[in-house]
Amino acid sequence: MQLFHRLFGNKEWGNYVFFSDEINISHTEKGTMMKSNYWLFVGGTLMVLLFALSGCSSASNSGDDGTSTSGPVSIRTDHSTYMPTDSIHVSVINNLQTSIFAYDTRASCTILDLQMQVNGVWQGTNIARCPLGRPAMRVEIPAGNTYSAMIQAGSLGISQASFPVGTYRLVLSYSTSATSLPQQNTTTIYSATFSVASSS
Repeated sequence: MQLFHRLFGNKEWGNYVFFSDEINISHTEKGTMMKSNYWLFVGGTLMVLLFALSGCSSASNSGDDGTSTSGPVSIRTDHSTYMPTDSIHVSVINNLQTSIFAYDTRASCTILDLQMQVNGVWQGTNIARCPLGRPAMRVEIPAGNTYSAMIQAGSLGISQASFPVGTYRLVLSYSTSATSLPQQNTTTIYSATFSVASSS
């Protein structure tokens, strides 16, 4: 299994923390496929393995192939309906002939913002917080490549929460220039809408 590590921390004080991409481990339990999501944190001499267990399939997601947009850059989710404690697995596919660039520390520290529809109006939500506490870093998605991420309620690796029931979408602002600053010369696209349904 190959891990891609990103470097976080305060270089001035030499506090370096390595955060691996998600490690997926699947297993069966009482005839139901389950998936455990793991993240590896390494800071100094401390190594901690954190995980969150989520259902890989459930009654509400049975046969749910997710959502997908079209266009030169597309956004795909693994389901169109989620339970409040589910994780949202999302992919950004760059179909352009050039790299695109976006900045992280957004929803669950990804390059994507999360919006919820409230009384017919789209509003940003901080239900999926990013606890990194550092300036946003530029992320490159090369031509023809896919960026994969997971968004979950709460603060990644620190606290857990539940998504409020409702209708959501993801927002990506990207640039084709590596020198552009955040929110400058960007193109903004939206995912297809998806919903969080009551577990009752």
